[in-house]
Amino acid sequence: MSGDKLEFRYSQINSFKESGMSVAAWCKENQMKAPTLRYWLHKINVGENTNPIGDGWVSIAVNNPVHTEVPPIVIKVGAFSIEIQHGFDRSTLTDVIATIHGLC
Repeated sequence: MSGDKLEFRYSQINSFKESGMSVAAWCKENQMKAPTLRYWLHKINVGENTNPIGDGWVSIAVNNPVHTEVPPIVIKVGAFSIEIQHGFDRSTLTDVIATIHGLC
């Protein structure tokens, strides 16, 4: 394919992408058949994603932080033992300790 025709197709694809229109609407307005546009979208996207010099690695952004397991804290009051997990409710713990203290 000649360079001029390829440049023309690139400009059409850029026009489509910038338009925000659906394939059908853009094709109707620009007198192009939808399968033709889809073909060129695929062909150009495949060409852009091809890295002949690359090492085969792809960067991936991770949005979820890694959570490590935090061991529980164990509080012993007399015969009672309270296991506290990460993220406990302080007011509930305060109520439990007050109740246990009243029993001892």
